[in-house]
Amino acid sequence: MTILRIIFGILLLVLIALGGALAYLHFADLNKLRPHIEKAFSDATGRELRIAGDLQLDLLPTLTLLVEDLSLANAPWSSAPDMVKIGHFSAAIDLWSALSGPAVIEDIKLENASLLLEQGPDGEANWEF
Repeated sequence: MTILRIIFGILLLVLIALGGALAYLHFADLNKLRPHIEKAFSDATGRELRIAGDLQLDLLPTLTLLVEDLSLANAPWSSAPDMVKIGHFSAAIDLWSALSGPAVIEDIKLENASLLLEQGPDGEANWEF
């Protein structure tokens, strides 16, 4: 009987910790993470990512990431400063896959989006990072 109490106690602690983490993600101000997200993406791609609007993570009824006013810089030789501009981006992610990996994106919505694809004089494409 004692082993069952220990197992129950461990499961209860795990559920409390998971609930606390989910509550933090739901109520946390993700806009504070904006500079870190922009820098990590820019470092990985070599292009500047700018998020001028809100970042939000909704947990219910579906895990949904919302980003407002997003832009990605273009190649230096391009005819326009931005390769991508998105007014509103949302992605619904399967919660279980987000926890266990790899994340499965169930739905993506883009509003007021523009994408400029072009090639430079040497044949290099601006979508090649």
